Amino acid sequence: MTVLEPGGMQTDWAGSSMTVPPISAPYRETVGASAAMHNAETLALGDPAKVAEVILQVAAMDDPPLRLILGSEAYAYATAAAERQAESDRRRHDLSVSTDRDDATDADRDPLGTRS
Repeated sequence: MTVLEPGGMQTDWAGSSMTVPPISAPYRETVGASAAMHNAETLALGDPAKVAEVILQVAAMDDPPLRLILGSEAYAYATAAAERQAESDRRRHDLSVSTDRDDATDADRDPLGTRS
């Protein structure tokens, strides 16, 4: 199974078939930002036929990816979000690991065996 995370595609999804009601203040930074990215005035980069081709390619793979980002926009947004999350996790490292048992060893604290 593969989770596809596509960017915008040139369909009518954000056109006349989609209406977005006024967005209240508490949701402007999240829902409002999403609505602004996908609106009728924005020409989406994605080609639905190319997306379909990629879906068929993935379906035929012996070892398909768990997750696949489709499109330049989706790639840019997804990688930026992942980088922000990783940076936030790094800043909170000491707080995160402060909950380990007092008798935990260095080996216990390296479950992936990545530190020497």
